Order: sequence, then C-alpha cells, then structure tokens
Amino acid sequence: MPPEADNVARIASLIGAAPVAVHGSVRVFGDWFGKPYDNDHHLQSVRADGDTLVLDFDEGERLTVWRPRGLALMDSGGIKLRRADRVRWDFFYYGRPRVDENRYRIEHIVDGPRVSATTTIDWAPVRFRPSLAKPALELLNPVGMPEAEVNPPIVWRLHLASPPKAVFECLATDAGRGRWWAESAVEADGWISWRWPDGTVAQTRVLSVDPPWLYRLGYLGGSTVTFTLADDGHGGTDLALTDEGVAETDWPETHAGWASVLMALKASVDHGIDLRNHDQARSWDQGYVDN
Repeated sequence: MPPEADNVARIASLIGAAPVAVHGSVRVFGDWFGKPYDNDHHLQSVRADGDTLVLDFDEGERLTVWRPRGLALMDSGGIKLRRADRVRWDFFYYGRPRVDENRYRIEHIVDGPRVSATTTIDWAPVRFRPSLAKPALELLNPVGMPEAEVNPPIVWRLHLASPPKAVFECLATDAGRGRWWAESAVEADGWISWRWPDGTVAQTRVLSVDPPWLYRLGYLGGSTVTFTLADDGHGGTDLALTDEGVAETDWPETHAGWASVLMALKASVDHGIDLRNHDQARSWDQGYVDN
C-alpha cells in the first residue's frame, strides 16, 4: 500500500474507533458551513479509498478529503485534520427530497500557496475566505465551544550560547529561517511565504521588528508569535517566545510543537547542526519530532 493510502487508512480507523460519537459543525480552511455552530452533523460511517478519506453523515451529507494529514480527536466528539489537498462537502437542500437536483457541493482546493473555494449553491450569495493557516477540516461540537475561546498564551524560554545578533539573524532573514524553521521562508513586502517538508505552505505577516531584540509575526491559525531576545551578560542570549491567540483545539499540539522548533533553533545557531530529517513521510503529523 502506498504511504499516502496507508496514512489515510490509519486516519479512517482512528475516527471509526473514536471513544465518543463523532459529530459537530463543519469548517473547512476556516470557512463554516452555515453559521458557526449552527449545524450538528452526526457521522454514520468513515472509510479510506486509496489516498482519499470519505465521511458520511446522518442527513445524506458527505465529506471527501484528499490526502488528509494531522488528525486530532476531541473529547467533545469533534475532529480536526490539519492539512489536505482538497475537501469536498456534498449535501442536500434541507427540507427537500434527497434527489440529484437538490444536491449541492462546496469544494476547497489547495494550489501551491493558495486555497480556493467554489460552490454550486444557487439560492443565495456565498462568501468564502479560506486560509491555509486554518485546519483543512474541523468538525466542531457546538456545545460549550465558542469560536473566540482561546487558551492562555504559550510561553517558552531558551538559552543560547550565541549573541543576540546571531540569533536574530536566524529569526529575521530568509537564509536564517531556512536553516532550522522551514524548507523555505522568503519575505517580500512584509509577508513571509512558508514551505515545510510535508508540503504545507502558508503566508504570514511580519508585525514588528526591532533588531536584535524583538521579532513579531502572525503565524499559523491566526496567532501572534513574539520572540524577545536579551543579552545574558556572558556573550549569549536569553530568548522568550510567546504565542498568543492559539485556539483551544490547537493549543496542546502547538505547545509541544514549539519545543521541537526551538531546539532546532538552538542546534542551528549554537552548533551549526540541522536536526530536521527533510522527509515528507517523516513529519510532525507522523509523530516525528525531527520534522
């Protein structure tokens, strides 16, 4: 079985064996189906079809997800897939017979650094604002989960033997970020275009730069990341990282992820070592910390 198909089969098995019934409102790349938490779709079946995941729901709806990666199961019965190449939501016009002429579709397709959305809905205007910074698919339980709810800021500290100027270069330059953070992270006009080994791409905005003491930028999921550097008095650097605005569903994984990222920074700037494996099949989503 190809690696992609094997991964999809594993995701389908985990969803099918979820300890609580899977249900919730659909959000794809940040776009809600209907109003936030206005619908509660109950999963009836899930299966893998090669590199495609198929989820069927109680009122004839179907989610089809191409090359899903990064599954998270929530205690509420929700699920999250961090990445995918394409997501299609098929559904019937509610209150009408379930026949082909009443079937509609919303489809999101990733094309390089962008994601676009189209629909066959013809009874009302639909406005899409998809973002690759948002998870490819979320099924969010509407009970007790307001969209604006966030956890406290993530805070990590790191001591480096290198001076602040060298550390700042690793944060604020294209070449520096490419040595430890992403396969490429090129800035143009205040925006950074990111590319990671697993194929994930994103664009985030640089918010504040004060060399060599502070570097702040928007990041994945719409959070704000701040790096604050201080001279340790012995030629080294005390670094503080703060990630604010991380959604409740993303917080545990993001908290752990930053520890992996910061250790890669230390290895790069202090020792000239790249800890990453640069292997698409051995990413964070597959459980590898040397992603």
